Amino acid sequence: MKLSMKISDIAKKMMTIIGISVVFLVVGSVIFYRSIACLPFIYGVILAAVANIIKIVMLDITVKTVQTKGVDAVGRYVVAQNYIRLLLTAAIVIVAIYMPFINHWGTITEILMYRLAIYALKGYKINESEVKEIAQ
Repeated sequence: MKLSMKISDIAKKMMTIIGISVVFLVVGSVIFYRSIACLPFIYGVILAAVANIIKIVMLDITVKTVQTKGVDAVGRYVVAQNYIRLLLTAAIVIVAIYMPFINHWGTITEILMYRLAIYALKGYKINESEVKEIAQ
């Protein structure tokens, strides 16, 4: 099984949406707190943004694997990947809750942006050239 680390166009768009949400949340927290007290919130946002990017890359690899092997052969693999992404999210939230220098609200807000990125691309139509690009 040959999987290249070339990120698909859809994954790049999701990462762009995550990046834009990080900028908005960081600027919003700086405006709200107006002091160095915004740092725990920013740490939470950055922690969750890194987790979101990891989840997007994992999802992209899962899609490429399904396209190369076929849907019937990778059922358990897809379920396992979903559980791994869920456990990653849970681990990030638990870390944010127990670390005093990370604001858990910043982490949870940014984790929700993963879903926002998916919903933002829901109406996005994939043409055949992008499908061939993902499969390569």
